[in-house]
Amino acid sequence: MTTTPPGWYDDAHGSVRWWDGERWTEHVHAPDAAASAPAQKPASKLWILWVVIGVVVLGFIVVAFTVIPLVIGLLAGGGADSDQDAAVAAVQGYDDAWQTADCDEFFAVTSADFRTSNELADCETFEATSENFQDSVIDYTVAVDDVTADGDTITVDTTETYTDAADEEAGPGSYAYRYVLVQDGDAWVIDGLQ
Repeated sequence: MTTTPPGWYDDAHGSVRWWDGERWTEHVHAPDAAASAPAQKPASKLWILWVVIGVVVLGFIVVAFTVIPLVIGLLAGGGADSDQDAAVAAVQGYDDAWQTADCDEFFAVTSADFRTSNELADCETFEATSENFQDSVIDYTVAVDDVTADGDTITVDTTETYTDAADEEAGPGSYAYRYVLVQDGDAWVIDGLQ
């Protein structure tokens, strides 16, 4: 038979009691606190660095997608864009003048040579011709197809669609026109129409 060596043992009542090797003694005490789990490693703050890097990279991507096209547009277009925009505005003004019989607008966007060659040198003639035009078409629209600068001229190609007021069932008609514009002072004016 083996004997249990002396020591502190659980007494089955939630305490530990001393065993002297032969019998239980009166010495009783609370058991030692359970060994605490090892302290957890502090959480790494490295994730903050990754979030900051991600935000910075995303910022660079957004800037690249907005700034690069703007720079390319500025380098490719140069100063010709404003002249071409002015030429397109003159063509649109010409269309507006015809649709509203606005003689002042017509004179502002056409050259004297153009008006003379088209026998529209005075407001009375233009307004009468414009009113006849307005009576003959419905839904007249001008779509700019191309704008080309060549030296002292700018060419604006358009497709102009309309419905014939005399025959609405015939469907829409269309014409392709080429406006030739020249500079008159600070403005671009229509000098030819093909």
